[in-house]
This record gives sequence, structure tokens and C-alpha cells, in this order.
Amino acid sequence: MPQKIIGFPVGSSQGVVRFRPVSIKPGNSVNQSFKVRMANMDATIEGFDRQIREETMCRVNPKFYHRIYASIPLTEADVTIFYDELLDGSFNDFAHWQQIPQWQSTGPTVFHAGNSPSFSSVTVEQWNRFIEPPFALANSSVNFDLIPPALICQGDSTTIMAPEGYLWYEFQVNGQMEQAGIQNVFITNTLQDGDSIWVMASDSNCTVYGNTLAIMVIPQPQIIAEVDTVVVPGATVQLGATGGTDYSWTPVDGLDCTNCDNPIANPQVTTTYVVSAFDELGCFGRDSVLIIVDELVDPETVLLVPNAITPNGDGINEFWNIRNLDLYPENEVVIVNRWGDEVFSSKPYMNDWGGTYNQKNLPSGTYYFVLKLHPDLKPLNGPLTILR
Repeated sequence: MPQKIIGFPVGSSQGVVRFRPVSIKPGNSVNQSFKVRMANMDATIEGFDRQIREETMCRVNPKFYHRIYASIPLTEADVTIFYDELLDGSFNDFAHWQQIPQWQSTGPTVFHAGNSPSFSSVTVEQWNRFIEPPFALANSSVNFDLIPPALICQGDSTTIMAPEGYLWYEFQVNGQMEQAGIQNVFITNTLQDGDSIWVMASDSNCTVYGNTLAIMVIPQPQIIAEVDTVVVPGATVQLGATGGTDYSWTPVDGLDCTNCDNPIANPQVTTTYVVSAFDELGCFGRDSVLIIVDELVDPETVLLVPNAITPNGDGINEFWNIRNLDLYPENEVVIVNRWGDEVFSSKPYMNDWGGTYNQKNLPSGTYYFVLKLHPDLKPLNGPLTILR
């Protein structure tokens, strides 16, 4: 059957007249008795120092406290202390003096607000430790929730903010102290996926803790530019990048487009092109490619010299066309047959030889060319086949 609620209409006329009753609801049918005394004074005066309290307890009521005795000290009971919020102040916790010694919270409480002269109350349910009799109304810190950023890209600057109004803050990442001081804002760009952030704030009265914030970090996109390249002055080179969706190239000099993934570059001097890009999640990455402009670059890395032509009238591969030869305006070409007889020469060569000698078609076969590009460069040579 339901247990009876026992009321204790305690009060005191010592000093300020106060009537602050207590009710107790035993938790079982075991015969037991309770006694309650209201001490209408600061508990510190009677040896229960209010300044000795757990760190999350901000304040113990300085005006009065209660001593509650139970004949069976370890039995359960619901205990309620009534108070006048207008005269006594507001409370959100129930403090109990422990043998440590210090005041400690009894744990979760039930608060009921009343309008003066009606009483407000704080209740601790199923309390089972009446070995030490002092109980008091108290205020304990209310933990706060850290709000995670909506999206963190790797390398981004991220701001974690704790509530204002405290004198000291400590920010920890993965259990390691990262920042301690008066600032309630922690800014970092080194967070990794799976990191946890924990915050403690304190003032002269108490300490408050934030929830542990689990961090999700989006990996930085792998933006990959083409390999570094060496070109001669005036040469064009196809740049390219992968890994993103929106691209931006700098510097803009010598580029035919700056917001595409594969611009054509025509740098006049050695240039490092930087490509920046965002991926579909809005995360940012970058890479760079070095284009070296050098008059004495190995021609074989610049020129494309065909080793055969097919001048048969179909319009395809009719002429010996050396790509990028215009980069060497001082070039000279000599072509000989297998016996070393010269069949063609030109200075400069205009990509216009179609396998003729004295305006007559040469027979199919293998010929040999010597290509001079610059006085300081070694000539190129090799076979050239005519296929009719």
C-alpha cells in the first residue's frame, strides 16, 4: 500500500523568524522513525563549512539548514524541503554533508515553484543515506551543451564557444589541454575526424562542464595538378587538375581560362600556377604546377617529330609536320637518301615537305633527316619513311 507522507512543521524564532517545513515519504514498509531539526543559522557556525563543497556546487544556503535523522540510516525515503523563494532565494539542488568532509549534491532533484507566501520546494527521491544528518538547499551548476559546427573541412578554422559569464575556461581536445584562460572562445584549424572536445568553465563559486563534443571532419579534397613541365619561350602547354568541382587558377597571366579544370598556358617566364578547388561538400584544396621557360630545354620534350609521311593524296599525313617547330625560328632541315644524297633542305623549315625532290615524288623508302634548332643545341636526326 502507498507509504504515508510524514510532515515536520519545523521553524525557529531565533534571529529571523522562519517556518521551513520538511516532508518525508518512506520508501518501504519497514518500521522506522525520523526526526527533523531546523537550524536557523549558517551551517558553517555549527561546523559544516559551506565553502567546503564539491566543485559543481555553487552555493549552499547561508540562512538555515536542516538536520534529518533516521532510525534506519540506510533505508530509502523521499525528502522535501520547503522554502519561501521571495525571502530565501532560488535553489535547484539538495546538499548533504558527507564524511569526506564536504557538502555534496544528493543527485537529481524535483523542483516545485510556489508564489509567496506559498512555499516552493526541492525534493530528492529515494535517498538512502541518513548517516550524516545535515541537509541544506543549494545551487549547483547546470551543464551546458556545446553546439557542433555544421560542417568542418580539414584544415578549416573552427570556433568552439562556451557560455559567457565565467572567470576561467579550459578547452581540451582528446583529453589534452589546448587552451586555458579567460577567453570563452577556442579557435583551431588542426581538428581531425573523430576528435572530441571538452570544456570546463568556472568562477569564484562553482564549476560547470560542457558535454563532450564529437567532431566530424570532412577530408580535404585531393586536388592534383599536372606534373611540372619545361618549355621553350612561346610554347603553350595544357594544364590540368582533378579532384574538385569548381576550379580557380592563379596567376592569370598566360592562361586562356582561369575557372576551368584544363586551361592552356602560354607563360613568358617560369611560372608556378596554383589551382584551388572546392569539392561537392564545399571543402577546399589546392595544388600547384611549375612551368619552366628555358631556351635551352631538351627539344625532344617539346617537339613532336614524325618518323613517316604518307603523301598519297588522301589529305592525311601528306606533309612532314613537326609540331612546335615555330618555337625555334632559327631551325634548319636537311633530308638525305640512303646513300647520303641530299633530297631536301630548308632554313627555316615551314612544315611543307611532302616527299618530293625537284618537284617530283620520291619513291617509298627510308630517308634520313638532320634537324638543327639553335646554335647552342645538339641537332636532332633520325629516319623518315615515305609510304605511298
